[in-house]
Amino acid sequence: MTAAPLKRHVKLLPKGHWVRPTLLGPEWGTEWNSGEGGAVSCFLATQFQLSSHEPLYILLMREVAYQAPVATVAAHRRLFAALDDEGLLMLHPPTGRYVLLGTNGYLGAGLRLNAS
Repeated sequence: MTAAPLKRHVKLLPKGHWVRPTLLGPEWGTEWNSGEGGAVSCFLATQFQLSSHEPLYILLMREVAYQAPVATVAAHRRLFAALDDEGLLMLHPPTGRYVLLGTNGYLGAGLRLNAS
């Protein structure tokens, strides 16, 4: 069974898909070279109020995903953003919380209520 081509990458999801951020975060591009503790790290910590060892899933495409503790993701957010700056999705399935890093520094967050 192959993935539907239009659902392969976050940037190509159809209108009405569950990935619809409802909260805008700070522009992540301006903090590209900043140290830890910036507005992006604070935004991630606010969205993912988890223990530092609890894992997040970092999805690049339907077929490419990484799992890393939330503390690692926050500390090395620039490295994860460098993997794909056109639709990197960070997801915590147990809570349904997600953060989307998009083009031109876009940063949004939301809550996955269903998987339709």
